[in-house]
Amino acid sequence: MATNLRQVSLSQLFSLIFQGFFKKGNLIRGIIRYSDDTSYQGTWKDNMYDGKGILKRGANYEYCGDFSKGKEHGLGTITIHDENSTIKSITAQFIEGKKEDKGKIQYKDGGWYEGDFEKDSDLRGGFGKMIFPDTRVYQGGWKNNQMHGDGEMYFSNGDIYIGSWLKGVEQMGGKMKYAKSQGDGKFSIEDDSYNSNNTTCEDEGYVEYLENLSKEVGSSMIEGFALLE
Repeated sequence: MATNLRQVSLSQLFSLIFQGFFKKGNLIRGIIRYSDDTSYQGTWKDNMYDGKGILKRGANYEYCGDFSKGKEHGLGTITIHDENSTIKSITAQFIEGKKEDKGKIQYKDGGWYEGDFEKDSDLRGGFGKMIFPDTRVYQGGWKNNQMHGDGEMYFSNGDIYIGSWLKGVEQMGGKMKYAKSQGDGKFSIEDDSYNSNNTTCEDEGYVEYLENLSKEVGSSMIEGFALLE
């Protein structure tokens, strides 16, 4: 959501509250809150979101990451607080507010996915790797969130199944490679890119940095309703 402080409509003047620092008339960092429960805290350029920040829309959506010219742009993580969603967070590249069709998803049941998404969607589609809560690991084709096409399924005891799937159903003609023993060829999922916590604002120090905004004191500090020309 591109927001230029000098282009806010008259109806918005008393539905917008900010706290921040200005330089030569431009907001350079601060916190802004709107009456529709949208808020942004972070750095600014030309009175628009730019740099690092956190954008919240209502109670269910939170984006933490890079911004440019008022839009999500660069690497960022969306955290979904909606209890009806199976997704906990999505980390991906964004271009002018639009998520790229590739990234990482952390699911609320403990599963992880890294790979391609269906176009303009959070559904798994294309090629990707999925770690299931039961420790199985699948790497291969996906379509509409289901395993689809050629792929490999790794089991925690070291067994590997190589075959094909159709709409999530394993097809005939696959090949199973058995581990020689429980201690030989055991597949490990100790992969930091999956088992570590997802990229969060806390990891990047965003929260600590942004909280310091409200602790700083200076003559450039302005707080109150936005009365803009």
